[in-house]
Amino acid sequence: MANINKVEDVDPVIAAVNLVMQRQASQQGWRFGRNRYFFNDKQKSLIGTRIWALMGLYSSVRLGNRLTLVNVNNCMSAFCEPGKLSEALRAFNISSIDAIPREFMRKVKVSTRYLGYKRIMTIQRIVGISASRQMFPCEELGGMTSIKEYYFRSA
Repeated sequence: MANINKVEDVDPVIAAVNLVMQRQASQQGWRFGRNRYFFNDKQKSLIGTRIWALMGLYSSVRLGNRLTLVNVNNCMSAFCEPGKLSEALRAFNISSIDAIPREFMRKVKVSTRYLGYKRIMTIQRIVGISASRQMFPCEELGGMTSIKEYYFRSA
């Protein structure tokens, strides 16, 4: 390893060792969160309508007292099946006997491709009004505008 005398010199070395540690996981699975990797294998289980629990691993490298510490742990997280959000909400509604899905999709990340490129956004909340009727104040468009008008103004 290099001769490291300052704390500023350590950060790039630790980042490089982290990349080496996570290389195989990043090639065989996908990254979710910080330093967590998940794999689509036989160790997944259905925990709800269109919701799967997948096993993965967490790894990190950091400095200890005169030595380098490597932390590798297993982890688990829930994933929704890919598909239309409306179909996921409909399946939730059927299986939960008309429960209100306010917390069901909270903080879920969705990807859209309607602008010609992949854009990842986070769902903030579920409302019972369509995008063309839900209004909000927007200075960009000069007053009240609908969600549909806001997102499709350049399409």
